[in-house]
Amino acid sequence: MIDLAAIEAARARLHGQVLKTPFTHSRTLSDMLGAEIWLKFENLQFTASFKERGALNRMLALTPDERAQGVIAVSAGNHAQGVAYHAQRMGVPAVIVMPRFTPTVKVANTRRFGAEVIDPAEVDPSQAVQERTGGRRVELVIEASGSATAFAAIPELARKQATILLYGHGHSGKDLSTMSGVQFLEPTLLTPAGASGDFLEDGRPRTYARALRLLEEGTIEVGPIISHRYTSLEQVPDALARDYRDPSFVKGVVTLGGSLSGSRV
Repeated sequence: MIDLAAIEAARARLHGQVLKTPFTHSRTLSDMLGAEIWLKFENLQFTASFKERGALNRMLALTPDERAQGVIAVSAGNHAQGVAYHAQRMGVPAVIVMPRFTPTVKVANTRRFGAEVIDPAEVDPSQAVQERTGGRRVELVIEASGSATAFAAIPELARKQATILLYGHGHSGKDLSTMSGVQFLEPTLLTPAGASGDFLEDGRPRTYARALRLLEEGTIEVGPIISHRYTSLEQVPDALARDYRDPSFVKGVVTLGGSLSGSRV
């Protein structure tokens, strides 16, 4: 559990290193949702994402010897750019594993910041990491890509008693049984839970339940951005494997029984 002292220490480390972005009230969203909505404009950071905060905070906590050894991250874009940019600023060698579906501009930016980019579809990520670490593997694995190949490689990337951070998204073709391979490494596992909030009495994440209620009430109209609809769960594998690559794909939903209450693709 991250306590207040850790948050305050991170704030002190980051002071003057990243932008203090505006935190502004949105009258439009507040009127739409019937609540007071405030927006934090982290898109104004140099890499256009809040993720550089966490990347920089972790690298600032490294010892001089650890910095000399370099850092390795797995990311499909925003975290990769944050690691690469601040690693370049700090003189820390950086290797980023980026899956093939990563937007080209994000790969180009990551390379422009001086990081070495590895495509797990072309190079075995575990072999590449072991070569670059002299067989030591890594003490901190941050998996932020959603790549099934990168996810499956985690047991070969982490060293004993490593810290493994998993973001809460799916990995097509792989399930959590992959993590059985790390149990004997005695790792510290970190992952988001509860959809960035707590749970209702019936066990559902509060944030998801409230979002679903707003959709059902018509408070939020998402119809204009839904480009693909699926009427059965059997259609979902094709959606995940093929449809999202279609240039016309914006948002896909499963509408079981004609309702938007189905799972989001």
